[in-house]
Amino acid sequence: MELSEYVTVTEATKIMGKAASMIARLCQDDKLPGAKKIAKTWMIPRESVLNYTPGPRGPKPKSERLAAEKAEILKQAKGG
Repeated sequence: MELSEYVTVTEATKIMGKAASMIARLCQDDKLPGAKKIAKTWMIPRESVLNYTPGPRGPKPKSERLAAEKAEILKQAKGG
């Protein structure tokens, strides 16, 4: 393990522009391949950080879904 090939969570936050808690969560969920926890510190391969692409977002919040459904109902009521 060449330490220069790894970054800490703090360094990853600067590269990715995400919160430290989010990066730690990505490490826990194996979304950053090769990440290893040494004592209390995550060591993440620099390549994993640079190549990370987020997956699709979860479902829309309920308020957005309801607004979309309401708009569809009004559209159908108007004959469109």
